[in-house]
Amino acid sequence: MTQVEQTVARVDGLYLEDKSPLSDVDSTKAIIAGELVRSYDNQIGDYNQELVSLNALKKSFRDNKIKVGNIKAQPVHSREEEGGLTTEVRMIDEDQQAYLAEIAEEVGIDSEELNLKSGFISEENLDSITEAIDAQIKNLNSTSELKMIYFQSVIDARKQAMLMLSNLLKADSDTKSAIIQNMK
Repeated sequence: MTQVEQTVARVDGLYLEDKSPLSDVDSTKAIIAGELVRSYDNQIGDYNQELVSLNALKKSFRDNKIKVGNIKAQPVHSREEEGGLTTEVRMIDEDQQAYLAEIAEEVGIDSEELNLKSGFISEENLDSITEAIDAQIKNLNSTSELKMIYFQSVIDARKQAMLMLSNLLKADSDTKSAIIQNMK
């Protein structure tokens, strides 16, 4: 039984036990259905805002992934580390250092560990930033899918409440028309 049907059943039971006129019951049902529609409209608006925010956040992460990809496309340099190890790195300027630090913090990576102030970033660090961005996007996609399911269920419930309201108003109109016809 849907929320609309449960609410109307409670109203039906209450008024039928009180032996109030049927038109009062129908009026009450119409008021409740109208309130349900208004409530669903508010929920739809809220879900819509959440989905817009999630999409904006996903776009921001995708843009950040492109920025990281642009750095990965730069020429590779070999840099000798302590102990004679050679590491492949990319040279980065101050602007790139700043936005890589910002991106790293957004995805939960400590930018100090990346050693960006050296003017270089390793392939490994770029890969870890990209993987963290991908994980964030995947998480946001899952959240969006769930929100869309809830959004659709509220839209369906609203449709049902509107149908009920329409049927009640039609029944009321038909009853009034029948009374008028009988009076003629």
